[in-house]
Amino acid sequence: MNNKSSEKSLIDYFDTVVKPTVEEFLKQQNDLRRARLACIVLYHTLDYIKYVPKIDIRYITNDTDFIYVRDVCNATKHFKLKRNKVSRKINSTEQIKYHPHTGEGLFTAPFGGATFDNSGIYVETNDHKDVCIMYSVSNIMKILEKEISTFREANNFLNK
Repeated sequence: MNNKSSEKSLIDYFDTVVKPTVEEFLKQQNDLRRARLACIVLYHTLDYIKYVPKIDIRYITNDTDFIYVRDVCNATKHFKLKRNKVSRKINSTEQIKYHPHTGEGLFTAPFGGATFDNSGIYVETNDHKDVCIMYSVSNIMKILEKEISTFREANNFLNK
């Protein structure tokens, strides 16, 4: 597979699978199924990126939000995650939870994410913190969109 073909495959996967799946979750942030699917498709974007040598995935894979996305993806698939060389934020699908609205107002929302409805899908980390997965999904989506937009622009230029 050549670089242009790999780039086009990445753009196609991102546009037809990742983007609509993430958008569905962000519109329905209380939906555990959509949260898990968003994490799965985001994480597996790396399977396409690794064939595009122009993208250095190390800064993506070292991002804390990416680690949450990766762990939700793998916990969803495997139920229990074994300790290995990879540092994990969660070890089990049981740590992926829905938190209903508590009625405590916007001061209970995660830092930088004050909303009037603080319900949503969270992961209870191994160090007993609750992390709203919507923020991690949004942040990784922004990083990927930025990386992929450079190839989209180049491919559009070549197709004219």
